[in-house]
Amino acid sequence: MSTHDSVASEINTTEQLRHTTQFDRVLARWMMPLEALCATLMVAIILLLLGGVIARYVFSRPVGWIDEAVSLSFIWVAMLGAVLAMHRNEHLRLTMFIDK
Repeated sequence: MSTHDSVASEINTTEQLRHTTQFDRVLARWMMPLEALCATLMVAIILLLLGGVIARYVFSRPVGWIDEAVSLSFIWVAMLGAVLAMHRNEHLRLTMFIDK
C-alpha cells in the first residue's frame, strides 16, 4: 500500500466520520420532539384513564371512546419508544447467539 493510498483512505474515513456526526446531529434534533410527544402521550393516557374511571364509577356515565383513544395512544407510545430506544442503543436484544 503506497503512501498516497493510505492518505486517500484517511481522507475517506474522515469524510465518513464527519458525515456520520452531521447525520447524528440531525437525528438528535428529531429525537427531542419525539421524546416530548411520548411524554405528552403518557400524560394523556393517564388523564384519560383517570377521567374514564371517574366518569364510570362516580357519575355512572361511562365514556366509550376513552378506551379506544388510550389503546391508540399506547400503540403510538410503544412505536415511538422503540425508535427512541434504537437511537440510544438501549433497545432489547437477543444476545444468546452473540455471546456464545
